[in-house]
Amino acid sequence: MTMVTFPRGGSLKLLHVSRRGRQALLEFKKDLVDDYGSLSSRRSEDEYKNCCNWEGVHCSNQTGHVLELKLYHHGFQGIISPSLLKLPYLTSLDLSFNIHLNQSHFPEFISSLSNLKHLDLSVTNLNGTIPHHLGNLSHLQYLNLGGNDLTVDNLEWLSHLSSIEDLNLTTTNLSVANDWLEVVSRLPNLTSLKLRSCEIPSSMSEISFLNHPDLSYNHLSGKIPLSTQLQSFNASSFAGNPALCGLPLSQKCWLGEQTPNQSEAIEEYGDEFWKWFYGTTGFGFVVGFLGVCGSLLLKDSWRHAYFLLFEKMKDWLCVRMAVNMARLRRKFQRPR
Repeated sequence: MTMVTFPRGGSLKLLHVSRRGRQALLEFKKDLVDDYGSLSSRRSEDEYKNCCNWEGVHCSNQTGHVLELKLYHHGFQGIISPSLLKLPYLTSLDLSFNIHLNQSHFPEFISSLSNLKHLDLSVTNLNGTIPHHLGNLSHLQYLNLGGNDLTVDNLEWLSHLSSIEDLNLTTTNLSVANDWLEVVSRLPNLTSLKLRSCEIPSSMSEISFLNHPDLSYNHLSGKIPLSTQLQSFNASSFAGNPALCGLPLSQKCWLGEQTPNQSEAIEEYGDEFWKWFYGTTGFGFVVGFLGVCGSLLLKDSWRHAYFLLFEKMKDWLCVRMAVNMARLRRKFQRPR
């Protein structure tokens, strides 16, 4: 983008931002503490009045509409002003790495910037829940909300971002969004995915369109599901997950290291086995006990022989104990 046009006469002519756009940018600047003077021009006063000359502000050559705000790493403080709604032609908003912003929650008005194709609010001290209305940005191709303290209750809104190609939700708490994989699978243009706080289910093998996944440092565990797509990823995509095993990692999976589905099946099988074991053991004990005792009660000769055997065993034990005791006494009573 440039901020000048060349008329037919060949002379240089500055392109002025629209009145509405200038008002929006001045209000936007008013809500920020700009210690480094980023939202200004180092040129003449007349040029300063034209906001298209501000650093990071890019306007259309033909209309003067503000198209892009690339204000990353500018040390801003304050809040992100809703005055940006007065920039209906804005296609790119990058405020990343302004870590001193005092935005206590996600600026929901951004969901109304319907022409946005590029949105980067990474590392801007945001917290709270990502609003569902963000799904209104159907033209969005790049979304980066990483490095903040954000959460989601579900990711249904994400399925409406049909044009998304690059998605970064690093450090976002996805623990309650059980549907994230199903939603991501419905994004046909997605080629780059960066997530955290997720557990790899077997169904992830169905994803076949990712070129640059990043699932590193996610506290993942278990065996990486077998899939041509997953095995083709670089090992760095799974770095920082010491409990993961299987290709493309060098860590081999042993017999005890099972996938979540396998673990559930083994646990279920184990429960059934112990139920069967205790049931049959109890039944066998009852049958055996009744078989022996019933025979003794019903058969006099067996009962007589059984008790006679016990009497003989008792007499034998008594004799052996008496003999052994006598030997011990003689041994200790021998004169020295």
